Amino acid sequence: MSGDGASFLLGFDIGIKYLLKIVGRLFHRAVRSPSSVCEVNPLRTVRRTNEMMQEACVRYRFIVNPVAGRGEGERSLPVLRRRLKELGVDYDLITTEYAGHGIALARSAAEEGCDVIVAVGGDGTANEVLNGLLQVRESGRSIPAMGVLCVGSGNDFAFGAGVPRGLEEGIRMLLGGQERRIDVGRVQVDGRSEGRFFGNGVGIGFDAVVGFEAQKMKSLHGFLCYLVAALKTLFIYFRPPTVRIEMNEATHVQAALMVSVMNGRRMGGGFLMAPSAL
Repeated sequence: MSGDGASFLLGFDIGIKYLLKIVGRLFHRAVRSPSSVCEVNPLRTVRRTNEMMQEACVRYRFIVNPVAGRGEGERSLPVLRRRLKELGVDYDLITTEYAGHGIALARSAAEEGCDVIVAVGGDGTANEVLNGLLQVRESGRSIPAMGVLCVGSGNDFAFGAGVPRGLEEGIRMLLGGQERRIDVGRVQVDGRSEGRFFGNGVGIGFDAVVGFEAQKMKSLHGFLCYLVAALKTLFIYFRPPTVRIEMNEATHVQAALMVSVMNGRRMGGGFLMAPSAL
């Protein structure tokens, strides 16, 4: 996802029976989320002062989604570059160019030996960076830390991890280093082996359609965008399909307007799906 979708969304046609197999083993090889710096699976963070980081020659790679937050990613670049220069941070920066590009960029950054890879965008950007790092981990190699700076519409993953929304505040937290250990889930569809990792949640049905509708709205931002999209979705998606869910060695077959698997606390920039998570 090059936009900010509320985590990894799967949309389905209305009225079809689905088999949902969530390989939802929320990995207890804990993904340590930022509170802005984290290492994935486990995401380990080390608290450092700016002087200690300079001494250790920490190398940062910022992966920026320029279309995140209706162009906020692009608008944030001058401020981000200026602040990093003022703080003497050793970094390079690259922008995504298409959906899924963040996965490849994160994978390359890890293979090049970067110490911290920072997703600058919304939930879609964070999800892509997360997947790129975990693909490297799956190949048996060690991975660097992951950070998040919020310039997206929803920023739900960052919210659950305790990352502040403001760019300036996020940079301060990123360089200070705060530790947070979380789990990571994995979803597979139609038996495809590769699947997709998620740090925040997976939405199927109604909330997936809300995410798609929100992406069409160019003039609204943040929670208001998702709220209007949810109201619109009420009129186009109101007949619950039959779903089959296999979970914890039990099978559930029922009509369900939506199925949400949450690892984080929030979706849609403000809908608290699992307030006590993380």
